[in-house]
Amino acid sequence: MTFLDVNTGWIVGGSGVILHTTDGGRNWVRQTSGTTEDLYSVACVDANTCWVVGGAVETTTSPPIQVLLKTTNGGLSWVPQPVYCGANPNVPDNSGCPDPLFGVAARDSRTAWAVGDLGTILATRDGTRWEPQVSPTTDLLNGVFFADANVGWAVGFRGTILKTITGGR
Repeated sequence: MTFLDVNTGWIVGGSGVILHTTDGGRNWVRQTSGTTEDLYSVACVDANTCWVVGGAVETTTSPPIQVLLKTTNGGLSWVPQPVYCGANPNVPDNSGCPDPLFGVAARDSRTAWAVGDLGTILATRDGTRWEPQVSPTTDLLNGVFFADANVGWAVGFRGTILKTITGGR
């Protein structure tokens, strides 16, 4: 859940649900996410630009699923974001980091971070291209916060607390 002010906010949930309010939560309007996967976190920097993360963990019968969406029009449309962690760093491919994401934080329309299963940490510095960051853990990470473009924390299972002073680089 995130609110920009006392009136404008978004919440996310199971089965791809994204809800938006402009009246402090008295009324909620469902937005089309384009996915049926569970969504876990939303971060907005203004009334137009937001990111949403989610997915599904790997099971014995299905591979992991990663969801990373962005809107630049207040949620009228949500667009899957390219993740560059495959064999070729110049081609969008999340095969090197396909795990679900559980937390997202954003500083501005170009700078954001996402965290997830198996210690996954992703970052964008141009607002569109997401790349993996070095992670010292394989524990599930479910929360991320940045005080500024450099200082941030990620938290997760088994008491994991990670801190960066370099923006995750």
